[in-house]
Amino acid sequence: MEELKLYNSNFLNQYEKFYKFFDEINEDYDILEVIPDYLKEDYIEQYQFNLNSILEKDTKCYINLFKMQEKFLKSLQLSKIDGLAYLAIKEIEKNETISSILNTFKPFKGFTNKIKYNRFGTVTGRLTVKDGPNILILPKRCRKILKSRWDNEGEVLSIDFISLEPRLARKLTSANTGLDVYQDIMDNISFEIDRSVIKKVIISVLYGSERSFIEGFSRERSQEVFDAVHEYFNISEIKERYIKQDEFCILRNFFGRPLWIDMDQRENVLVNNFVQSSAVDLSLKYFAEITEKLDSEYFKPLYVIHDALVVDVKKEYKKEVEDLINLGYNDKELGNFPLNIEQV
Repeated sequence: MEELKLYNSNFLNQYEKFYKFFDEINEDYDILEVIPDYLKEDYIEQYQFNLNSILEKDTKCYINLFKMQEKFLKSLQLSKIDGLAYLAIKEIEKNETISSILNTFKPFKGFTNKIKYNRFGTVTGRLTVKDGPNILILPKRCRKILKSRWDNEGEVLSIDFISLEPRLARKLTSANTGLDVYQDIMDNISFEIDRSVIKKVIISVLYGSERSFIEGFSRERSQEVFDAVHEYFNISEIKERYIKQDEFCILRNFFGRPLWIDMDQRENVLVNNFVQSSAVDLSLKYFAEITEKLDSEYFKPLYVIHDALVVDVKKEYKKEVEDLINLGYNDKELGNFPLNIEQV
């Protein structure tokens, strides 16, 4: 998948200042200072508006959700580090990059520094780490350094959405989604096929690739698989219903977040941006809601790893957490999203 870049490399800093949702912006702020160059002409030509128009639009669409997510991200707790495991892994680690990542987890009085995320480092809002332990690029094999603050009376767990992005893509046009997205597609193919192949084709279709041939498959069988994936996700309807600018010439994700991208991008890239950004907001929305529901004395949210939440849970409270997770997440507009919970 090609790397996505902002249209205007100088826009990110301006956008971040602007899009803290106007907490510190006065009425004289010039909207044209923060609009990307490729949109300015349309704004000037087609719309005579002031900042209040945008404020009103975003207040209704996205500002409350954004603030709820921000509050949640700021509530993330310091994580405890197993000092012996940390030193042992540091000692044997030969890869300098991984060793450098481990340095961000160096404990002080047993705990890491507080993690700070950047929500504007990518076009879609996918999180990057601004400061603190870089959990997003820490190899899974190194996560054994994480330890419960309650020692043997607690566990560090991961709450994960199951196939979030493909499931969300399906739900944009259909309420009929099984527990296993990959099996749903395999059931509509006339020959046996490994699920790993289906995963690769889904990535190809949803993430902007123009590839239509599967290595080791005949052209006819490749076409059947790609057709089945396109039909399942109804890509053409997603494009028709969602990939368009609003009255302010802005493409927004499902929840209203502006996607400051060039609409001249290939349509599949635009679909990818839309789906990925919507998945980011849905997962953060759920993590914020579940954190509010559970008892903060026994449940400590530590890290967000894209569509997963790492938490520290006291063992006596674990069943209550599991019972809630097993219900999945019921979004009032998109329906149910199943979840998994396991030890880190």
